[in-house]
Amino acid sequence: MSKANIEPLPVPKRKARVREPLAKVVSYGRKQQAAHQYATSEIWSYVVPSLASLNTTPDPMTLIQNTRIGLPGDSVRRVAEILDLPLLEMYRLLNMTPKTGQRSVKAKLDPEKSDKIIKIVKTLKKAGEAFGDSQKALAWLRSPCYSLGGQIPLELLDTSEGYELVMDTLIRIEYGVPG
Repeated sequence: MSKANIEPLPVPKRKARVREPLAKVVSYGRKQQAAHQYATSEIWSYVVPSLASLNTTPDPMTLIQNTRIGLPGDSVRRVAEILDLPLLEMYRLLNMTPKTGQRSVKAKLDPEKSDKIIKIVKTLKKAGEAFGDSQKALAWLRSPCYSLGGQIPLELLDTSEGYELVMDTLIRIEYGVPG
């Protein structure tokens, strides 16, 4: 065979990936709606209904004020819903006993628990920004992470140091810096 008779193989064209908008709210089921909400400023009004009048992320002074007053006890259930965590796991993350968690549903949380809830929400928002997809962000938060010493990021959020490590890692991911 001569070289002139050989035809090159056709190269298949790749389809362009289309990203879904982060603010897309799905109309099927409360948990799925909550998971899609956290990538936008709507998470604050979902977790803290008193912030519903704000259309953006609350300023730090508003968050400090809400932390000192205490978030509604129902915000624990709401964050657990977003994370798709059982309430017992959420109570463990907040260092609460299940009995205390059940009693606090109708009361306000103490400032320590309120602060942890706010840190978890901030982490969710940062993960949504870093990954550009709420499902990928949730998967990352639940999976062991090499740059965190094989720890699961969500499990590190029960301490201030763990929160800072997770946020630093998310910032590195967002800017493409290897961990």
